[in-house]
Amino acid sequence: MDRRNTGLSKLAYGGCDGENYVPYIPTTEAMPELTGYSIIMGVLFALIFAAANTYLGLKVGITISAGIPGAILATGLLKGLFRRNNILEANVVASLSAMGESIAGGIIFVLPALILLGFGLSITTIVIVTVIGGLMGVFFITPVRRYLIVQEHGTLIYPESMAAAEVLVTGSEGGTGFRTVLLGMGVGGIYKLLSGGFMFWGENSSYTITSYQGTIIGVDTLASLMGVGFIVGTKTSSLMFAGSLVAWLALIPLIKFFGSGIRTRSSPPPSRSRTWAHSTSGRSTSATSAPARLRQAASSRSPGRSRRSSTASRRPSRGCARARTRDPWTGWTARPRSPGSSQRLRWASC
Repeated sequence: MDRRNTGLSKLAYGGCDGENYVPYIPTTEAMPELTGYSIIMGVLFALIFAAANTYLGLKVGITISAGIPGAILATGLLKGLFRRNNILEANVVASLSAMGESIAGGIIFVLPALILLGFGLSITTIVIVTVIGGLMGVFFITPVRRYLIVQEHGTLIYPESMAAAEVLVTGSEGGTGFRTVLLGMGVGGIYKLLSGGFMFWGENSSYTITSYQGTIIGVDTLASLMGVGFIVGTKTSSLMFAGSLVAWLALIPLIKFFGSGIRTRSSPPPSRSRTWAHSTSGRSTSATSAPARLRQAASSRSPGRSRRSSTASRRPSRGCARARTRDPWTGWTARPRSPGSSQRLRWASC
């Protein structure tokens, strides 16, 4: 019991075989772990962190760790409200909080893509997919749990889990992390209320460089992003910033520069055999509505020539050797009816 006041052992990070490592709470000591306090608090924290990560992931494209703040909140609430200084209960709460974040990550990075592809997803479908995904994760990790934790002790560092373990140990020894978390939540809530609620200042700003393929440089002044930066660290934040610079200042302008001159072909022109059959049979081509609209507009402008235009449009095209202009993309052919008259659009028949 005295070893608890010395903090987490350095052997937790490696230096010994996993079979010989003695955990912070020895297996010979019986302590309550799965209790009503830990399960109820863990489920509530999982819901809160899942909702927060879903919102943050859909807004900025990344999620934050829920295990570390879950550990801090669990230790503070168990000690402050329920007078229970039990690190194993706090560990269960932190684990359930991390599961809420993991499930949120599986939802926001997969289901929106299916919705954009045209799949109609109802709330029932989303709930079923989420539950099945969580159960499959438990079933797949259970057989390899001992190998990844015991046999790979010291080889796999698990930085997030080790940080959560340090928080749990520090909190059980009387740390002040809970007050720090409450202070951060209060400051972030006030900042969000003033910026997003009362609109005292804008939460984002952008500048468009029109001479550089319309590249946009923007800044999001969100308290949540500042919190994410503190959690992921300076190195990860720098890598993400560098990736944004490469994307917005190099890749996107290149895509626009090389793709601006490409013409998109909306629909292929009909085959020559089909057009010749429609032309010789005396029937108007019903598959193309543009010529019909052009003839209707010409008839409304010249009522006396409507019958002549309608009859002429059903005649088979002759004089294929005559000069005409053909658009290779739309398949239209423009040929003068007579010198000095306007041009008429027809489908190419030869």
